[in-house]
Amino acid sequence: MRVLVCHYHEIALKGRNRGKFERLLVERLLQVVGDEHIRSIKRARGIILAELTPRGERRRDALARRLQYVYGAAYFAFAVRAKLTIPAITRAACSLIAAEQGATFRITARRACKQFPYSSQEVNEKVGASVVRRLGKKVQLTNPDIECSIEIRESEALLYTKKIRGGGGLPVGSTGKGLVLLSGGIDSPVAAARMMRRGMEIAAVHFHSIPHTSPASIEKVRALCGVLARAQGSIRLFLVPFADIQRAIVASGAKEKFRVLFYRRMMLRIAGALAHRAGAAALITGENLGQVASQTLENIAVIAKAVDNPILRPLLGFDKEEIIREAEALGTFPISSLPDEDCCSLFVPAHPATKAAAAAVQEEEQKIAVADLVNQAVSRAEEEEREAQWEEKEKAR
Repeated sequence: MRVLVCHYHEIALKGRNRGKFERLLVERLLQVVGDEHIRSIKRARGIILAELTPRGERRRDALARRLQYVYGAAYFAFAVRAKLTIPAITRAACSLIAAEQGATFRITARRACKQFPYSSQEVNEKVGASVVRRLGKKVQLTNPDIECSIEIRESEALLYTKKIRGGGGLPVGSTGKGLVLLSGGIDSPVAAARMMRRGMEIAAVHFHSIPHTSPASIEKVRALCGVLARAQGSIRLFLVPFADIQRAIVASGAKEKFRVLFYRRMMLRIAGALAHRAGAAALITGENLGQVASQTLENIAVIAKAVDNPILRPLLGFDKEEIIREAEALGTFPISSLPDEDCCSLFVPAHPATKAAAAAVQEEEQKIAVADLVNQAVSRAEEEEREAQWEEKEKAR
């Protein structure tokens, strides 16, 4: 029976607060992997060890695909255990290496228990010599076909040949809560995941213009929340009807060139009110400098002046290819690529302002019944709790 070993990096730097971060990482690991797959879990020095149930042992491949959503973890391994003797460690290493394809190998030992009578280098040499003799494989220290890691702990040795990358960063919930403006496009889910990686728990708000647009964007956002919720169990989603606000802005007579900026400022105000309801201290957007007319430096500054909430923009300096790569790795890209109609595509001016002045926008905005429209939208917002969704083929196993 294998044991799941979880290594972390950044948490190790936390000093006196380290225990709090470790406990939260344990909670998130159980949440992502599922109680039915883990018999017991404990913190050891510098690592977390999870005993798998028979079901967990059978579903190791499926569990490995889940582990990228455990933020706070650097990497995982399904390890075998051996007694703290060179013969026992050698037998385990030979068994692991024999099961792998390849002609070259290296042994990488790390001695966490300094009372063990052999140094890490001596373990490498002794075990490596036995592997050469018994299996006929060649030692190659650089880019070997097989790398067998050996961790010498206080009461046992842990051995594995494959590392599984974790989510990195900090455990979700360790640095507060944010509300992401989730459009259904490629950028905002990646922005949400970036902040989750920095320890933020998230809620989400989506603005739609039904009946002027199709309900496709709502279904996309629900599906995106199902992916993002893999890292925290569930996500609170607010669905805000925005068409009446757009019609009111058009009917107000305020300058057309500022219309998209009015939309964005209204969205931030509504999101700020909903963030308070959700207990979120910050707003998160997928804004990307220069990507569209509303995301020039001048317009970003004008839009931000609508609220006092901190606004986090983790993708501001990314290029589109970088964002797409992250969306593909996260699992949101296929959903985000589905066709839909963004609410901001409704009543869009032919020539939007790209370098608006705050004073000019605020003067024109006085023609709009801002407070009434915000209150109306907040009162009409629908709330849903979206649970984590995993691939159907994984569920069936």
